[in-house]
Amino acid sequence: MTTIARATPALAFLVLSLIIALAAGCGERSTAPSSEDKGAPLGVPHATQPPVPIPLRWVPRELIVRLTQGTSIDEFHATFGTSTIEELPQALTYLVATPAGMSLHDLINNMNYSSLCDYAEYNYLLDTPESEQHSLAFYEGDYDHESYVDQYALVRIGAAKAHASSTGSGVLVAVIDTGIDLDHPDLLDNLGAPGYDFIDGDNKPADLPNGTDDNGNRLIDEATGHGSHVAGIIAAAAPGVVLLPLRVLNSDGTGTAFHVTRAIYYAIDAGAQVINLSLGLEARVDAMARAIQKARNVGVLVVASAGNRGIEDEDHFPASLPEVMAIAATNAFDRKALFSNYGHHISISAPGEGIMSTYWNGGYAIWSGTSMAAPFVAAAGAIRLAMEPLDPGDLRRLIEDTSFEINEGPYELGEGRVDLLALVQAPPQRRGPSSAVELLPGRTRDRP
Repeated sequence: MTTIARATPALAFLVLSLIIALAAGCGERSTAPSSEDKGAPLGVPHATQPPVPIPLRWVPRELIVRLTQGTSIDEFHATFGTSTIEELPQALTYLVATPAGMSLHDLINNMNYSSLCDYAEYNYLLDTPESEQHSLAFYEGDYDHESYVDQYALVRIGAAKAHASSTGSGVLVAVIDTGIDLDHPDLLDNLGAPGYDFIDGDNKPADLPNGTDDNGNRLIDEATGHGSHVAGIIAAAAPGVVLLPLRVLNSDGTGTAFHVTRAIYYAIDAGAQVINLSLGLEARVDAMARAIQKARNVGVLVVASAGNRGIEDEDHFPASLPEVMAIAATNAFDRKALFSNYGHHISISAPGEGIMSTYWNGGYAIWSGTSMAAPFVAAAGAIRLAMEPLDPGDLRRLIEDTSFEINEGPYELGEGRVDLLALVQAPPQRRGPSSAVELLPGRTRDRP
């Protein structure tokens, strides 16, 4: 871990402080920008009040099931009166519709006690941490490319100097989110890989509003631009990467566990070397956990946001998984952002407060959240992978070991704050025995 601090321009701190101060006084945005846009909200998630339990939500009359080896889906349907909605046959996993009038709870118990499936579970709804905590983008309309590439966070992590050694050139990074602005001038050069929209079922994962309050929280399109913002952070910190946009969240930031699971398998099949998951929920989903484990075992680094409740939260999923790098957020002074979760499970921290990045409709916006911290670490993984092949365990340890030591105060923020310059300056790593994690108890290696 690096222990010698590098000087950071005082001007960068002053500019950032002014930006955040202005943003915090502007209220919250309820609409995405348009040609008639007059407002400028936003931005920092509320974490000063005691957190309240987040109710779990799921899709009515849908279950995710994984069949046992040798069981056919037709046999399963005949037994339980279900039908196929979507499928992942390579993982023996199906999204099924359940009979009308049947209790999902009772069906899950009956299925799990049968010999026909390994598990049955709710198709949970999940969100971006920002939409869950009503953190909205601060959009003025007059931010530009220079503001985007010359901001405090990039200076703080030593990005410009690191780029002399590596830009992450050619490394495929999957962004599983709300999609990406496919025409944004600062993202066009990074969109070499075809993506997919799991919500609309097409190959155009565009990050656009739909003008509807899909999640019933009285805000419309509050997550529009989230995927573009995340992608822009990766592209700014690792400008040579190839982005793979996979849309699983709607413009309110809500999606289903099954679509995220499908997207992870899609990223694996597409050859992604890094996966960014700036999303989550407060419950474990076995199908997602197994997909992430598969990604790890085939050499993919998986990075996830730790959540924005401002508490010690080791249940926020999938950041809670040991196979995942869980990322907390820091502010401009390398202290924990007020909203950031923390805990033993945190791998590393990254800037996440007042981050400037690309936005939908060709714009730029400031946003705060652990969703903004995670892509800095995804970019770090890509930067080092462009220098040498490393398995996820070795890469994770190197990112952690080269991190910048920070004052955590009473919180646990992982091994430090990500440091791109120290990362690229580290000597080549000797590859030891594979650090792939063991499979889940009771599973066999020949099953995905």
